[in-house]
Amino acid sequence: MDLFTREHLHELLGFTGLPAISIYFPTHRKPPESLQDAIRFKNTLNDARDQLEQQGMPADEIETIIGPVRQLSDDQSFWQHQADGLAIFLSRDFHRVLRLPRVFAEQVHVRENFYVNPLLPLLQSNGTFYLLAVSQNSCRLFSGDRDSIHQIENDSLPLNLRDTMETWQKMQLNLRSIQQSMQTRGGANMSVFHGQFEDNTKEQLQVYFRKIDDAVAEILKSSAAPLVFAGVEYLFPIYQQANQYPGLCEQSITGSPDQLSGKELHDRAWEIVLPLFQQREKTLVDQYQIRLPRQTAARELAHVLSAAEAGLIETLMIREGAHVWGWFEPDSRVVTLAEGDSPSAEELVDRAVRLTIKAAGEVVSLARNAFPDNTDMIALLRAPVSTVAPVT
Repeated sequence: MDLFTREHLHELLGFTGLPAISIYFPTHRKPPESLQDAIRFKNTLNDARDQLEQQGMPADEIETIIGPVRQLSDDQSFWQHQADGLAIFLSRDFHRVLRLPRVFAEQVHVRENFYVNPLLPLLQSNGTFYLLAVSQNSCRLFSGDRDSIHQIENDSLPLNLRDTMETWQKMQLNLRSIQQSMQTRGGANMSVFHGQFEDNTKEQLQVYFRKIDDAVAEILKSSAAPLVFAGVEYLFPIYQQANQYPGLCEQSITGSPDQLSGKELHDRAWEIVLPLFQQREKTLVDQYQIRLPRQTAARELAHVLSAAEAGLIETLMIREGAHVWGWFEPDSRVVTLAEGDSPSAEELVDRAVRLTIKAAGEVVSLARNAFPDNTDMIALLRAPVSTVAPVT
Protein backbone atom coordinates (compact mmCIF):
# COMPACT_ATOMS: atom_id res chain seq x y z
CA MET A 1 0.00 0.00 0.00
CA ASP A 2 1.18 3.52 -0.77
CA LEU A 3 0.81 6.60 1.41
CA PHE A 4 -0.68 9.55 -0.48
CA THR A 5 0.91 12.82 0.68
CA ARG A 6 0.44 16.52 0.05
CA GLU A 7 3.62 16.39 -2.00
CA HIS A 8 1.86 13.92 -4.31
CA LEU A 9 -1.16 16.20 -4.48
CA HIS A 10 0.83 19.30 -5.35
CA GLU A 11 2.75 17.34 -7.96
CA LEU A 12 -0.54 16.37 -9.61
CA LEU A 13 -1.97 19.88 -9.32
CA GLY A 14 1.14 21.35 -10.90
CA PHE A 15 0.69 19.35 -14.10
CA THR A 16 -1.05 20.98 -17.06
CA GLY A 17 -1.20 19.66 -20.60
CA LEU A 18 -2.93 17.20 -22.89
CA PRO A 19 -3.34 14.41 -22.25
CA ALA A 20 -3.66 14.26 -18.46
CA ILE A 21 -5.12 10.79 -17.87
CA SER A 22 -6.61 10.03 -14.44
CA ILE A 23 -7.76 6.47 -13.72
CA TYR A 24 -9.51 5.39 -10.53
CA PHE A 25 -10.12 1.70 -10.07
CA PRO A 26 -11.49 -0.36 -7.13
CA THR A 27 -9.36 -3.34 -6.12
CA HIS A 28 -9.44 -6.26 -3.70
CA ARG A 29 -6.80 -7.46 -1.27
CA LYS A 30 -7.23 -11.22 -1.71
CA PRO A 31 -7.89 -13.73 -4.50
CA PRO A 32 -9.97 -14.69 -6.36
CA GLU A 33 -11.35 -11.13 -6.54
CA SER A 34 -7.87 -9.59 -6.86
CA LEU A 35 -7.13 -11.74 -9.92
CA GLN A 36 -10.47 -10.78 -11.48
CA ASP A 37 -9.47 -7.14 -10.99
CA ALA A 38 -6.68 -7.66 -13.53
CA ILE A 39 -9.22 -8.66 -16.18
CA ARG A 40 -11.48 -5.69 -15.45
CA PHE A 41 -8.46 -3.38 -15.49
CA LYS A 42 -7.81 -4.21 -19.16
CA ASN A 43 -11.29 -2.91 -19.99
CA THR A 44 -10.60 0.28 -18.05
CA LEU A 45 -7.42 0.87 -20.04
CA ASN A 46 -9.38 0.28 -23.23
CA ASP A 47 -11.72 3.08 -22.12
CA ALA A 48 -8.72 5.40 -21.74
CA ARG A 49 -7.45 4.33 -25.16
CA ASP A 50 -10.85 5.03 -26.74
CA GLN A 51 -10.99 8.53 -25.24
CA LEU A 52 -7.52 9.30 -26.58
CA GLU A 53 -8.49 8.02 -30.03
CA GLN A 54 -11.56 10.25 -30.00
CA GLN A 55 -9.26 13.20 -29.33
CA GLY A 56 -7.25 12.30 -32.43
CA MET A 57 -4.11 10.86 -30.85
CA PRO A 58 -2.18 8.40 -33.06
CA ALA A 59 -2.15 4.76 -31.95
CA ASP A 60 1.63 4.64 -31.44
CA GLU A 61 1.52 7.64 -29.08
CA ILE A 62 -1.35 6.07 -27.15
CA GLU A 63 0.63 2.88 -26.67
CA THR A 64 3.70 4.84 -25.53
CA ILE A 65 1.63 6.38 -22.73
CA ILE A 66 -0.57 3.43 -21.74
CA GLY A 67 1.75 0.54 -22.60
CA PRO A 68 3.78 0.46 -19.35
CA VAL A 69 0.59 0.35 -17.28
CA ARG A 70 -1.01 -2.23 -19.57
CA GLN A 71 1.81 -4.61 -18.64
CA LEU A 72 0.52 -4.57 -15.05
CA SER A 73 -2.57 -6.48 -16.21
CA ASP A 74 -0.44 -9.63 -16.52
CA ASP A 75 1.63 -9.06 -13.37
CA GLN A 76 0.18 -11.51 -10.84
CA SER A 77 2.40 -10.22 -8.04
CA PHE A 78 1.05 -6.70 -8.56
CA TRP A 79 -2.56 -7.82 -8.17
CA GLN A 80 -1.78 -9.99 -5.16
CA HIS A 81 -0.45 -6.95 -3.27
CA GLN A 82 -3.29 -4.46 -3.55
CA ALA A 83 -5.05 -2.14 -1.14
CA ASP A 84 -8.63 -0.98 -1.80
CA GLY A 85 -8.17 1.19 -4.86
CA LEU A 86 -5.78 2.22 -7.61
CA ALA A 87 -5.16 5.82 -8.62
CA ILE A 88 -3.17 6.12 -11.85
CA PHE A 89 -1.97 9.31 -13.52
CA LEU A 90 -0.44 9.24 -16.98
CA SER A 91 0.85 11.61 -19.61
CA ARG A 92 3.68 11.65 -22.12
CA ASP A 93 6.34 12.30 -19.49
CA PHE A 94 4.42 11.48 -16.33
CA HIS A 95 3.60 8.12 -14.75
CA ARG A 96 2.23 7.47 -11.25
CA VAL A 97 0.58 4.30 -9.92
CA LEU A 98 -0.71 4.46 -6.34
CA ARG A 99 -2.24 1.59 -4.33
CA LEU A 100 -4.40 3.33 -1.76
CA PRO A 101 -6.62 2.41 1.21
CA ARG A 102 -9.78 3.82 -0.36
CA VAL A 103 -12.48 2.28 -2.55
CA PHE A 104 -12.87 4.39 -5.69
CA ALA A 105 -15.69 4.41 -8.18
CA GLU A 106 -14.27 3.15 -11.47
CA GLN A 107 -13.67 6.14 -13.73
CA VAL A 108 -11.37 7.47 -16.45
CA HIS A 109 -10.74 11.15 -17.17
CA VAL A 110 -8.72 12.52 -20.09
CA ARG A 111 -8.38 16.29 -19.67
CA GLU A 112 -5.77 19.04 -19.43
CA ASN A 113 -5.38 18.53 -15.66
CA PHE A 114 -5.33 15.47 -13.45
CA TYR A 115 -8.61 14.79 -11.65
CA VAL A 116 -7.84 14.82 -7.91
CA ASN A 117 -11.23 15.10 -6.20
CA PRO A 118 -11.46 11.40 -5.13
CA LEU A 119 -8.10 11.67 -3.33
CA LEU A 120 -9.04 14.44 -0.92
CA PRO A 121 -10.40 12.25 1.92
CA LEU A 122 -6.95 10.65 2.14
CA LEU A 123 -5.40 13.96 3.18
CA GLN A 124 -7.99 15.77 5.23
CA SER A 125 -8.31 15.17 8.94
CA ASN A 126 -12.05 14.64 8.51
CA GLY A 127 -12.36 10.84 8.63
CA THR A 128 -8.75 9.75 8.10
CA PHE A 129 -6.57 8.84 11.07
CA TYR A 130 -3.38 6.96 11.90
CA LEU A 131 -2.75 4.31 14.52
CA LEU A 132 0.66 3.53 16.01
CA ALA A 133 0.67 0.11 17.68
CA VAL A 134 3.80 -0.41 19.78
CA SER A 135 5.06 -3.20 21.99
CA GLN A 136 8.52 -4.50 22.79
CA ASN A 137 7.95 -7.15 20.12
CA SER A 138 6.60 -5.05 17.25
CA CYS A 139 6.04 -1.57 15.89
CA ARG A 140 3.24 -1.05 13.33
CA LEU A 141 1.77 2.06 11.74
CA PHE A 142 -1.74 1.96 10.27
CA SER A 143 -3.84 4.28 8.14
CA GLY A 144 -7.54 4.19 8.95
CA ASP A 145 -10.94 5.64 8.22
CA ARG A 146 -14.46 5.02 9.48
CA ASP A 147 -14.55 1.54 7.90
CA SER A 148 -11.15 -0.09 8.36
CA ILE A 149 -7.42 0.21 9.03
CA HIS A 150 -4.52 -0.93 6.87
CA GLN A 151 -0.88 -1.30 7.81
CA ILE A 152 1.62 1.10 6.25
CA GLU A 153 4.78 -0.76 5.27
CA ASN A 154 7.86 1.41 5.73
CA ASP A 155 11.44 0.29 6.26
CA SER A 156 12.28 3.30 8.43
CA LEU A 157 10.14 1.98 11.31
CA PRO A 158 12.10 -0.19 13.77
CA LEU A 159 11.10 -3.85 13.83
CA ASN A 160 10.98 -4.12 17.62
CA LEU A 161 12.76 -3.09 20.81
CA ARG A 162 15.37 -5.86 20.60
CA ASP A 163 16.41 -4.92 17.06
CA THR A 164 16.72 -1.28 18.04
CA MET A 165 18.65 -1.98 21.22
CA GLU A 166 21.11 -4.36 19.59
CA THR A 167 22.17 -1.54 17.29
CA TRP A 168 22.20 1.00 20.11
CA GLN A 169 24.18 -1.20 22.51
CA LYS A 170 26.80 -1.94 19.86
CA MET A 171 27.28 1.80 19.46
CA GLN A 172 27.47 2.28 23.23
CA LEU A 173 29.95 -0.57 23.70
CA ASN A 174 32.15 0.84 20.97
CA LEU A 175 32.04 4.23 22.64
CA ARG A 176 32.77 2.68 26.04
CA SER A 177 35.78 0.86 24.60
CA ILE A 178 37.11 4.13 23.23
CA GLN A 179 36.54 5.88 26.57
CA GLN A 180 38.31 3.12 28.52
CA SER A 181 41.23 3.21 26.10
CA MET A 182 41.53 6.96 26.61
CA GLN A 183 41.31 6.52 30.38
CA THR A 184 44.08 3.92 30.37
CA ARG A 185 46.36 6.16 28.38
CA GLY A 186 45.52 9.43 30.08
CA GLY A 187 44.49 8.44 33.57
CA ALA A 188 41.42 10.67 33.51
CA ASN A 189 38.25 9.56 35.26
CA MET A 190 35.91 8.61 32.42
CA SER A 191 33.39 6.50 34.36
CA VAL A 192 30.37 8.03 32.62
CA PHE A 193 28.86 4.60 32.04
CA HIS A 194 28.55 3.65 35.70
CA GLY A 195 25.21 1.86 36.17
CA GLN A 196 24.13 2.40 32.58
CA PHE A 197 23.82 -1.26 31.67
CA GLU A 198 22.54 -2.30 35.08
CA ASP A 199 19.41 -0.18 35.01
CA ASN A 200 18.71 1.11 31.53
CA THR A 201 15.17 -0.09 30.76
CA LYS A 202 13.70 3.40 30.58
CA GLU A 203 16.63 4.71 28.57
CA GLN A 204 16.28 1.82 26.14
CA LEU A 205 12.61 2.63 25.68
CA GLN A 206 13.46 6.29 25.12
CA VAL A 207 15.91 5.31 22.39
CA TYR A 208 13.30 2.97 20.89
CA PHE A 209 10.61 5.66 20.88
CA ARG A 210 12.89 8.34 19.47
CA LYS A 211 13.63 6.03 16.56
CA ILE A 212 9.91 5.34 16.12
CA ASP A 213 9.07 9.02 16.31
CA ASP A 214 11.70 9.98 13.74
CA ALA A 215 10.14 7.50 11.32
CA VAL A 216 6.55 8.57 12.06
CA ALA A 217 7.41 12.26 11.72
CA GLU A 218 8.94 11.60 8.28
CA ILE A 219 6.11 9.35 7.06
CA LEU A 220 3.34 11.70 8.23
CA LYS A 221 5.15 14.99 7.66
CA SER A 222 2.48 16.37 5.33
CA SER A 223 -0.54 15.14 7.28
CA ALA A 224 -2.74 16.78 9.89
CA ALA A 225 -4.82 13.69 10.69
CA PRO A 226 -5.12 12.37 14.28
CA LEU A 227 -2.61 9.77 15.46
CA VAL A 228 -3.75 7.25 18.08
CA PHE A 229 -1.16 5.42 20.20
CA ALA A 230 -1.81 1.80 21.19
CA GLY A 231 0.37 0.17 23.84
CA VAL A 232 0.56 -0.82 27.48
CA GLU A 233 -0.18 2.06 29.82
CA TYR A 234 3.35 2.90 31.00
CA LEU A 235 4.64 3.26 27.42
CA PHE A 236 2.39 6.14 26.38
CA PRO A 237 3.98 8.87 28.57
CA ILE A 238 7.42 7.88 27.28
CA TYR A 239 6.22 8.13 23.69
CA GLN A 240 4.55 11.48 24.39
CA GLN A 241 7.94 12.85 25.48
CA ALA A 242 9.55 11.71 22.22
CA ASN A 243 6.67 12.70 19.94
CA GLN A 244 7.02 15.47 17.34
CA TYR A 245 3.76 14.85 15.43
CA PRO A 246 1.21 17.57 16.28
CA GLY A 247 -1.82 15.34 15.74
CA LEU A 248 -1.08 12.84 18.53
CA CYS A 249 -4.31 12.20 20.46
CA GLU A 250 -4.34 12.72 24.21
CA GLN A 251 -6.25 9.47 24.68
CA SER A 252 -4.62 6.14 23.83
CA ILE A 253 -5.59 2.49 23.44
CA THR A 254 -4.35 0.80 26.61
CA GLY A 255 -3.09 -2.77 26.56
CA SER A 256 -0.87 -4.87 24.34
CA PRO A 257 -1.78 -4.25 20.68
CA ASP A 258 -0.26 -7.65 19.86
CA GLN A 259 -3.29 -9.21 21.57
CA LEU A 260 -5.87 -7.24 19.53
CA SER A 261 -7.20 -8.05 16.08
CA GLY A 262 -7.20 -5.48 13.29
CA LYS A 263 -10.92 -4.93 13.77
CA GLU A 264 -10.51 -4.46 17.53
CA LEU A 265 -7.73 -1.91 16.96
CA HIS A 266 -9.88 -0.08 14.41
CA ASP A 267 -12.99 0.02 16.59
CA ARG A 268 -11.15 1.29 19.66
CA ALA A 269 -9.26 3.91 17.65
CA TRP A 270 -12.46 5.06 15.94
CA GLU A 271 -14.07 5.64 19.35
CA ILE A 272 -11.23 8.06 20.12
CA VAL A 273 -11.15 9.99 16.83
CA LEU A 274 -14.86 10.15 15.95
CA PRO A 275 -15.65 12.96 18.44
CA LEU A 276 -12.74 14.96 16.99
CA PHE A 277 -14.13 14.63 13.46
CA GLN A 278 -17.67 15.46 14.56
CA GLN A 279 -16.49 18.58 16.37
CA ARG A 280 -14.47 19.67 13.35
CA GLU A 281 -17.46 19.28 11.02
CA LYS A 282 -19.74 21.10 13.44
CA THR A 283 -17.31 24.01 13.75
CA LEU A 284 -17.10 24.42 9.96
CA VAL A 285 -20.86 24.18 9.45
CA ASP A 286 -21.48 26.65 12.29
CA GLN A 287 -19.00 29.07 10.75
CA TYR A 288 -20.72 28.79 7.39
CA GLN A 289 -24.16 29.48 8.85
CA ILE A 290 -22.86 32.47 10.82
CA ARG A 291 -20.91 33.95 7.93
CA LEU A 292 -23.44 33.44 5.13
CA PRO A 293 -25.68 36.35 6.27
CA ARG A 294 -22.54 38.44 6.75
CA GLN A 295 -21.59 37.88 3.10
CA THR A 296 -18.27 36.19 3.91
CA ALA A 297 -19.46 32.76 2.82
CA ALA A 298 -20.75 31.57 -0.55
CA ARG A 299 -23.20 28.93 -1.74
CA GLU A 300 -23.89 29.95 -5.35
CA LEU A 301 -21.81 27.97 -7.82
CA ALA A 302 -20.67 31.08 -9.72
CA HIS A 303 -19.64 32.79 -6.48
CA VAL A 304 -17.66 29.78 -5.27
CA LEU A 305 -15.86 29.35 -8.60
CA SER A 306 -15.12 33.07 -8.87
CA ALA A 307 -13.72 33.12 -5.34
CA ALA A 308 -11.56 30.09 -6.14
CA GLU A 309 -10.30 31.80 -9.30
CA ALA A 310 -9.34 34.88 -7.26
CA GLY A 311 -7.66 32.86 -4.49
CA LEU A 312 -10.22 34.08 -1.95
CA ILE A 313 -11.43 30.77 -0.50
CA GLU A 314 -10.40 30.13 3.08
CA THR A 315 -12.21 26.79 3.36
CA LEU A 316 -13.99 24.93 0.57
CA MET A 317 -16.54 22.34 1.65
CA ILE A 318 -17.68 19.84 -0.95
CA ARG A 319 -20.45 17.28 -0.75
CA GLU A 320 -18.93 13.80 -0.78
CA GLY A 321 -19.12 12.32 -4.28
CA ALA A 322 -20.27 15.57 -5.91
CA HIS A 323 -19.75 16.10 -9.65
CA VAL A 324 -20.75 19.22 -11.59
CA TRP A 325 -19.92 19.28 -15.30
CA GLY A 326 -19.97 22.51 -17.24
CA TRP A 327 -18.01 25.60 -18.21
CA PHE A 328 -16.85 28.60 -16.20
CA GLU A 329 -15.88 31.91 -17.79
CA PRO A 330 -13.50 33.74 -15.40
CA ASP A 331 -13.90 37.18 -17.02
CA SER A 332 -17.69 37.29 -16.80
CA ARG A 333 -17.84 34.90 -13.80
CA VAL A 334 -20.65 33.01 -15.50
CA VAL A 335 -21.29 29.26 -15.17
CA THR A 336 -22.94 27.16 -17.88
CA LEU A 337 -23.92 23.63 -16.91
CA ALA A 338 -23.41 20.78 -19.38
CA GLU A 339 -26.40 18.85 -20.66
CA GLY A 340 -25.55 15.19 -21.06
CA ASP A 341 -22.07 13.92 -21.84
CA SER A 342 -19.96 16.71 -23.32
CA PRO A 343 -16.25 15.95 -23.90
CA SER A 344 -15.35 19.64 -23.70
CA ALA A 345 -17.03 20.18 -20.31
CA GLU A 346 -14.96 20.53 -17.14
CA GLU A 347 -15.67 18.98 -13.75
CA LEU A 348 -16.25 22.22 -11.84
CA VAL A 349 -15.92 20.82 -8.32
CA ASP A 350 -12.45 19.59 -9.22
CA ARG A 351 -11.62 23.02 -10.66
CA ALA A 352 -12.59 24.70 -7.38
CA VAL A 353 -10.57 22.15 -5.41
CA ARG A 354 -7.42 22.69 -7.49
CA LEU A 355 -7.62 26.47 -7.32
CA THR A 356 -8.34 26.49 -3.58
CA ILE A 357 -5.37 24.28 -2.73
CA LYS A 358 -3.05 26.28 -4.98
CA ALA A 359 -4.06 29.41 -3.03
CA ALA A 360 -3.30 27.68 0.32
CA GLY A 361 -6.97 27.22 1.17
CA GLU A 362 -8.40 24.20 2.97
CA VAL A 363 -10.65 21.66 1.26
CA VAL A 364 -12.99 19.45 3.28
CA SER A 365 -15.26 16.70 1.98
CA LEU A 366 -18.43 16.31 4.04
CA ALA A 367 -20.81 13.36 4.05
CA ARG A 368 -24.11 14.03 2.33
CA ASN A 369 -26.08 13.90 5.57
CA ALA A 370 -23.69 16.42 7.17
CA PHE A 371 -23.79 18.95 4.34
CA PRO A 372 -25.59 22.12 5.48
CA ASP A 373 -27.04 23.29 2.17
CA ASN A 374 -28.80 21.94 -0.91
CA THR A 375 -25.82 22.43 -3.20
CA ASP A 376 -22.59 20.65 -4.10
CA MET A 377 -20.04 23.01 -2.60
CA ILE A 378 -19.91 25.98 -0.27
CA ALA A 379 -17.06 28.19 0.86
CA LEU A 380 -15.81 30.38 3.68
CA LEU A 381 -14.29 33.45 2.05
CA ARG A 382 -11.37 35.76 2.71
CA ALA A 383 -13.33 38.70 1.28
CA PRO A 384 -17.01 39.72 0.90
CA VAL A 385 -18.99 37.73 -1.63
CA SER A 386 -19.77 40.96 -3.51
CA THR A 387 -16.18 40.98 -4.79
CA VAL A 388 -16.81 37.77 -6.73
CA ALA A 389 -20.35 38.36 -8.01
CA PRO A 390 -20.90 37.73 -11.75
CA VAL A 391 -20.11 40.73 -13.95
CA THR A 392 -23.27 42.27 -15.44
